[in-house]
Amino acid sequence: MLGAGRYDAIVYGEVNEHVVALPEGALAKTLIPKEPFAIRLSARHPLAGRDRIDLADLAGESWMTPVEDDDGGPEALVAACAQAGFSPSLRYRITDRKMHHDLVAAGRAVSLCQPTAPAAEGTVTRPLVGSPITGRIRLAWNRSALSAGEARQLYGAAARAYLADVDNNRFHREWWDAHPEVHPVVD
Repeated sequence: MLGAGRYDAIVYGEVNEHVVALPEGALAKTLIPKEPFAIRLSARHPLAGRDRIDLADLAGESWMTPVEDDDGGPEALVAACAQAGFSPSLRYRITDRKMHHDLVAAGRAVSLCQPTAPAAEGTVTRPLVGSPITGRIRLAWNRSALSAGEARQLYGAAARAYLADVDNNRFHREWWDAHPEVHPVVD
């Protein structure tokens, strides 16, 4: 959509070492070079009371992933689970966020999520032991649609929006404060 001119700019993610190919005429700048993914599960799940969850403890769970995911997330999940000794059951692929949260809250599935993900009723978000899946957040823009100055302004706005969500989960604030090397540089 960026290459087709339907969007002037996008904020997107890349998981682990996956690189999203950008269309000709697009430029990109990394906003957050690394963040550890977390797990969202039902507040009634037997593991919900833990501070951190070992990925191996989620063997046998049904997993949910987005329908459209060119960020490398499902591949990273499968690889991390293989490292943990199991193959995940990718049972649900859903685009609707409310339905996603409702299925997790009902205990029907677990899912990866960004550490800045907001709370959702009936669910909890926990970090994974050892951070086996990480992501980076980038801003890309169409050079013919945005000037360099506009791209800088947009980058600053995206950085401030991310920073506003750092406190959504206590564990992420702690990780964030311990990793100043990943903080965005805003002019």
